[in-house]
Amino acid sequence: MNNQTALLFLNRLNALLPRYVKEGVVVLSGDVLSKLLTFLISVMLIRFVTPAEYSYFGAFVTVVAMFNIIVDGGLNQSVIKFYGQYSGNDPRRAQSFIAFTLRLKLTIIPVAAFLLYIFSPFISRRLFHTDTLTEPFRLLTLGLIGAGLFDFTGAILQARQRYVTLSMARVAEGSLKFGYVLFFILIGAFSLEQVYLAYTVIPFGIGIVIVFIIGLHRERVLHDRKEISAELWRFAKWLVVLSYAKVVTTHLDMLLVQYLLPESKTDVGLYSLANRLCQPLVVLAGSVFTLMNPKAMALKSKAQAKEYIRQSFTLTIPLSGLSVLYMIGLYILLPHYAPSYAAAYPAFFVLCLGWMVVILSNPVTLLIYTIGKSNVAAGIAAFQLCATAVLDYFFILQYGAIGAAFSSLIIWVLCAGLSLAYLRRHRHLFPDMAGMA
Repeated sequence: MNNQTALLFLNRLNALLPRYVKEGVVVLSGDVLSKLLTFLISVMLIRFVTPAEYSYFGAFVTVVAMFNIIVDGGLNQSVIKFYGQYSGNDPRRAQSFIAFTLRLKLTIIPVAAFLLYIFSPFISRRLFHTDTLTEPFRLLTLGLIGAGLFDFTGAILQARQRYVTLSMARVAEGSLKFGYVLFFILIGAFSLEQVYLAYTVIPFGIGIVIVFIIGLHRERVLHDRKEISAELWRFAKWLVVLSYAKVVTTHLDMLLVQYLLPESKTDVGLYSLANRLCQPLVVLAGSVFTLMNPKAMALKSKAQAKEYIRQSFTLTIPLSGLSVLYMIGLYILLPHYAPSYAAAYPAFFVLCLGWMVVILSNPVTLLIYTIGKSNVAAGIAAFQLCATAVLDYFFILQYGAIGAAFSSLIIWVLCAGLSLAYLRRHRHLFPDMAGMA
C-alpha cells in the first residue's frame, strides 16, 4: 500500500510540474555535474601548486575560453534562433540552417587553430610575460578544433531541446577530464602539463565523436544557399560584434591582471583562483541561458512573453539563494583546505555578487534578440567592453588584482540595468505586447 501511495504521489507530481521545471532539472543536473568535475580539477590544483604557479593555469584557461568563443562568432546563437523559428512550419529550412552553419564552422575553426599555433609565442611572452605557456598554447590548437565542434553540437541539441543528450555529452567530457587528471595524481606523476593535456586532447576526441553520434555529418542544405546565407548574415552580423566584444569583456580582467602585474605572480594566482571558484555560478548562468535561450527565440505573443519572464524568475531566484549558501560555505572551508589561498576570498566574494546579477538578468535580456534588436545588444556589449577596459585599468593600477573584481561588479550591474531599461522603454516592439510589465 505504501508503495502504491508513493507511486501515485510521484505520478501526480510529474503531472503537476511544468515542463520547463523538468527541463531545468535535466539541464542544471548535467551542467552542474560536468562542470563540478572540471571545477574539482581547479580545487585539486591548489593542493599541489603555489599561487604563483596557479597564475599560469589561470592564463591557460583564459585563452581556452576566449578562443572557444572566437570560433563561435555568434553562429551557435544563430542556429538556435532560426531552428526555433522554422522547425515548426518549415523543417527543411530549419535543417538547411544547421547544415550551412556547420560548413561555416568547418572553415572558421581550422583557421583559428592555425592562428593560435602561429601566435602562441607572442601571446605567452608579451601578454603573460613568460615562455612557459608557448607549448601548452600550441597544444591547445587540437582542443580548439574539438571544443568548437562540441559547442556547436551542443547548440544543435539546445535548438532541438534534446536536453538529456546534451547533459550526457557534457557529463562525459567532464568525467574524462577529471578522470585523466586524477589518474596521474594517484600514480604520483601529476604536473600542470597533465592538466593542459586534459583540456586539449579530451575535447578534441569528444568533439569528433559527438558529431557522428548525433548524425551531424549527414545534414544537407535543402534550400537555396544564397537565401540562407543572406538571412543568416542579417541576423548574425551583430552577433559577431557582440560575441567578440563579450569574449574580450568577460576575460579582460584576467588579461589585464596578468599584463599589468607581471611582478606580482602570487596576487595574480590568487585572483585566478577567485575566478575559478566562481565557476559554479558561471555554470548556473550558462545552464539558465541554455534552458531559456530557445524559449526566448520562439516567443510570439504577449502572453508567452509574460509567462517566459515568470518562468525565468521562478528558476533564477532560487539559484541566487544557492549562490549565497555557496559563498558562506567557501568562507568557512577555504582557510582550512588551502590556507595559502585564503586571501583569494575577498575577490571571489565581489565576483560572486556580479554573477548573481548575471543569473537574474540574462534570461530577461534575451528578449532583445526576440524583438530583432541584436544591434542594440551589440551596442551594449561594445559599451561594456570600453567601460570595462577603462575601469579595469584604473582599478587594477590603484588597488591591485581585487580592483578588477570591483570593476567587473560595477559594469555587470550597469549593463544589466541598461538592457532592462531598453526593454521596458521599447516593449511596444513586441507583437501584441504593449501591456507587458
